[in-house]
Amino acid sequence: LGSGPIPPTVGLPTNYWIFFTVNNDDDFSNLTVSAKLPKGVTLSNSKTLSAGDFSYDESQKRLTWIVKKVAADNGHYQAGFGVQLLPVKEQIGTNPVLLDNISYLAVDAYTEEKISGKLPAVNTELPADKINQGQGKVVK
Repeated sequence: LGSGPIPPTVGLPTNYWIFFTVNNDDDFSNLTVSAKLPKGVTLSNSKTLSAGDFSYDESQKRLTWIVKKVAADNGHYQAGFGVQLLPVKEQIGTNPVLLDNISYLAVDAYTEEKISGKLPAVNTELPADKINQGQGKVVK
């Protein structure tokens, strides 16, 4: 979700909400989701958590969401946080990346097997935003 100027405009900050959601059919422990903010993107003070702990290492620009226990029958697990993009002229005509190097790791509670993977980068294209989708390219 994005707010303020859409499409993003060179020199003007645009704020975005990013959400991580866990949909699972099994029980897991020690779910860890981590990601990195690219240059030109900062973490805002806005966040919402349905479970777990959220931390941010400013020196590494790395954020981490940890949920100790994820139960298949316990509903919805979500972390949401705000970021701010300050576009530069070199980004005109592009959908800048808001979050990169997204990875997850969890342990299956029954088999103790580690489940891990990577997710694609999040950019300003906003494909799930029904109002603003397709309006993520930076303009002058």
